[in-house]
Amino acid sequence: MDFLPALKRIKKPVVILVGHYGSGKTEIAVNIAFYNKQTQKEVTIVDLDLIKPYFRCRLLREDFKARVIRLVAPEGGTFYADLPILLPEARGILEKSLNDDEKVILDVGGDDLGARVLGSVSDVVKISQTDLLFVLNHNRPFAENVDSVIKKIREIEGAAQMKITGLVANSHLMEQTTTEDVINSLKISKEVSERTSIPIMFCAIINHLGEKIAQNGGIDLPILPLQRHILPPFSEPPKGFLRPPSVV
Repeated sequence: MDFLPALKRIKKPVVILVGHYGSGKTEIAVNIAFYNKQTQKEVTIVDLDLIKPYFRCRLLREDFKARVIRLVAPEGGTFYADLPILLPEARGILEKSLNDDEKVILDVGGDDLGARVLGSVSDVVKISQTDLLFVLNHNRPFAENVDSVIKKIREIEGAAQMKITGLVANSHLMEQTTTEDVINSLKISKEVSERTSIPIMFCAIINHLGEKIAQNGGIDLPILPLQRHILPPFSEPPKGFLRPPSVV
């Protein structure tokens, strides 16, 4: 399935992903990184998720290395740390002026608590070269209706000291996702967009279902097809999945 229409909506060299706990930010961040590498860009992924030790993009360090993607995350004994460690390297990356051949992806922890670390680097974030995307997953707690989502958006903006520039509609039930889940998620996303004037950038949909929906013409937005890269601890890998579940 063609991922380019969705990638083209993320025009700026820096993309930052925020949202509710468990909304799918990390899986989307990893997919964006891998897809951008296919377009011959220089890709850096910065792991600023200090909240969930089992679902961090840093757990895929060998995959990033194999694809020549730079991973910025704690090293050595602090690799799995939950402490609010902010690498000077991350600030240095954000201070740079990037060109069109570079893409920097920041995976930020959930809710306003996770976004606080982003607030600590807001002074070096160049707004003109940054897309701050809120991953909207109505299947998560406290995201079931428009009012609660908008409240969370404002809380995250306050903690991050930045304004959200785009929404990502994501149902995020992975293999259990149905067409109805996708349609309901998109409906709420559109209502949030209308009330906040924040545009929807694309829909993130598990690959096999995205192909089906695209063929039926059921979505009027670009689709980012999601490949499964991160598994919950102790879970059974899907058929054909080679990497074991991520266990700390």
